[in-house]
Amino acid sequence: MRYYVAELEREGFLTVLVSAPPDVADVVRGISHPDAAMFVVDVMMPPGGLYRDDVTQSGLYTGICVARDLRERYPNTPIILLSQAPFGEVQESAKRSSKRNPNFLFLRKIDTLPHELAFIVRSYFESGRFKRSVWKKLWGAVTLRPSFGGVGLDLKQLK
Repeated sequence: MRYYVAELEREGFLTVLVSAPPDVADVVRGISHPDAAMFVVDVMMPPGGLYRDDVTQSGLYTGICVARDLRERYPNTPIILLSQAPFGEVQESAKRSSKRNPNFLFLRKIDTLPHELAFIVRSYFESGRFKRSVWKKLWGAVTLRPSFGGVGLDLKQLK
């Protein structure tokens, strides 16, 4: 996360990196940083005392739990959830959260360089919403249909 934070700061954003479980708990409970304009949350982090180990799969899902609790406390504050988790179920859970809320965006770290995150954040503050590039919309809509022997587009994904 430090590279993402450094790039956001280089672009002029005031950032606060909160990584220790007790500090994360204070943010989730609204004790610290209640005036944050946006939250960028890493999916994998130690659960600390805030969440049970079995709920977070020993830290694999902690960020999803944090994002859910932040959404409850700050319903209008945008949240970006970043993940390098190779596990499909972690990514699918994050994507479902992203689709349910327009102020929520899931990004894979492997697909999002620090300067791209800074661009996404800046674009959000300029337009008031997360924008997906046309290419990413098209790529996300491609579905393989091996039983029909071809590639198709899921038109619902293009919205």
